[in-house]
Amino acid sequence: DPSDNSATATPIVKALADLAIDKQPTSVTPFVPGTVATWTITVTNPGPSDATDVVVTDVLPATAFSGVTLTPSSGTCPTTTTCNLGTVEPGTPVTIAVSGTISPVTTATSITNRASVTSATPDPDPADNSTVSTVPLSPVADLSIQKLAVNQPFVPGQPVTWTLRVRNAGPSSATGITLTDTLPTGATIVSATPTSGTCTGVGTGSLSCSLGTLATGVTRTVTLVADLAPDVAPGTLGNTAVVAATTAD
Repeated sequence: DPSDNSATATPIVKALADLAIDKQPTSVTPFVPGTVATWTITVTNPGPSDATDVVVTDVLPATAFSGVTLTPSSGTCPTTTTCNLGTVEPGTPVTIAVSGTISPVTTATSITNRASVTSATPDPDPADNSTVSTVPLSPVADLSIQKLAVNQPFVPGQPVTWTLRVRNAGPSSATGITLTDTLPTGATIVSATPTSGTCTGVGTGSLSCSLGTLATGVTRTVTLVADLAPDVAPGTLGNTAVVAATTAD
């Protein structure tokens, strides 16, 4: 009976791909507001099968970032939040370079975001299909100050005027700005007028100003008027004004 001398098997073929994703900062941490931050996203596939139609989603906080770019080692990124990687073969990682400029005015102490990966191929262990990256922020502001004599040469017995200019070169906003200035002997403050903020010291020889927050590239001015005593000796009047902030300089 030769009818049972052959047999046909029809097994079901089911692809499986254990995708995993990781995101690590590549620029120096902590990140500094006002500068460009970079990360590398790595997608790996230990197999056993090819992973098809692989999509990575990575959304940076919109209020804290601008100029976001995603650059994959293969595939395309049609938006600033999504990359289509096509097929990821076992043992062949795909990387995505992520960059964006951190808002110089952000008050956040860290940046946290989630990157995730999906595929049309079933994943036997989806627990590693997303990753959370948290990087601390540390603002830095480069403050400078100028003090200019307006109506020189000064004449003893007459009012004198100085202009003090405080500038923030960034890259971050400067917060909690204070300005102090101890005038030379014989000078008494008549008025101190800031473009923003408050100043005290009228009737004394010591100026103290609270100038609040100063954005990158912005200058704040204080106009200082003082009476110069009639007995001030001719010569040169020298003194030092100091600016400080709670933001690191």
